[in-house]
Amino acid sequence: MVQIKYNGKIYEAELAESGSPFIFAPSKLSRGLSFSSKKRNMWFIMPFSARWVFWMFGMRFPLKIIFFDKNKKIIDEFKAEPITLNPSTWKLYAPSRPAKYVLEIPL
Repeated sequence: MVQIKYNGKIYEAELAESGSPFIFAPSKLSRGLSFSSKKRNMWFIMPFSARWVFWMFGMRFPLKIIFFDKNKKIIDEFKAEPITLNPSTWKLYAPSRPAKYVLEIPL
């Protein structure tokens, strides 16, 4: 577990990292909270800064997704809904600039 400061509040979060910039699956980095029924915060440490894309495949609850740069400054944040049969829920979430860190907070 790690502690992350966001909007003046401290969040306890599970760490998701792959350990390698070339091997993503089936690590927590690629899976995140997909297919989990347990609501918990997750902190992603990406192998390098990029415009990483997140989607809500296999999610059972909505999330707030916050992208941070390499200096841990907020780039963008999104309210993300689980994917359903409704095409309006088929969305991808990516920051406007390269991100190194991502925080997921269940809503």
